[in-house]
Amino acid sequence: MHIESGVHGITRHQVTVAVHKLGIIPTISVDRRLEGPIEPPAVIVSYTATEEAFNGRTYKCIFCFCTYATLRALNAHLNSPAHDADEFKCPKCRNQFKLVSGFIQHIESGFDQFSRALRF
Repeated sequence: MHIESGVHGITRHQVTVAVHKLGIIPTISVDRRLEGPIEPPAVIVSYTATEEAFNGRTYKCIFCFCTYATLRALNAHLNSPAHDADEFKCPKCRNQFKLVSGFIQHIESGFDQFSRALRF
């Protein structure tokens, strides 16, 4: 999570590409994302909302219609992984995750008692 946050100049997209390149067995990548060479996106889109997102009471996301009390909070949401594609799946329960950190937390939680079977 720390590295995915971008504090070291590494984007969450670069972390995802690096994990895919590891070729972890059992496969933890969503199959459709593995077709062709695994490269980071050529263009990483960043969204910025303006005051026009204010509906009189709150700021509204144009993608999912979640509302936020401040413009800053809406912009944080827009540039979070909230609308990214699912990249990782649990080989046992098939739950899908946008970030490798979410997948790791799932395994560490022992939710599906899979943590001992998967070796990194």
